[in-house]
Amino acid sequence: MDEHQLKKGHYVISDPAYMILKNQEGDQLFQHLINLFYKDANTFHHFIIDQLDIYMFRTLGGDGIFNGVGTDSGLIMIIETNQLKGDLRFRQEYSRGKIIQFDSERPVIACVEQFDLTLSNGIFIHTE
Repeated sequence: MDEHQLKKGHYVISDPAYMILKNQEGDQLFQHLINLFYKDANTFHHFIIDQLDIYMFRTLGGDGIFNGVGTDSGLIMIIETNQLKGDLRFRQEYSRGKIIQFDSERPVIACVEQFDLTLSNGIFIHTE
């Protein structure tokens, strides 16, 4: 079981390939994330890249839609959206797509066990 504490804020749970734009800067970031991630693909990661907090894990079932979150990469990312404002590597509008959004006024514990995500605010994503 891997666990991280998410700071208060507005979060998106999404496929990183959906949130990261397909432009030169976005492609470079995505490739960097993938290279870091696959050093240990069975871990719930917390990466800090360019002062961005990015949490990622893989699904057990690969591509698919899992409790409302769609993925074509087999990966799920959790990211706080206020840190993305004006960042040309990221989508700036989050109302479309197979994503989950949530606001938290206090820290949230994110736990991944057997590739399933449980948040202390009640969100659960089963990835098989």
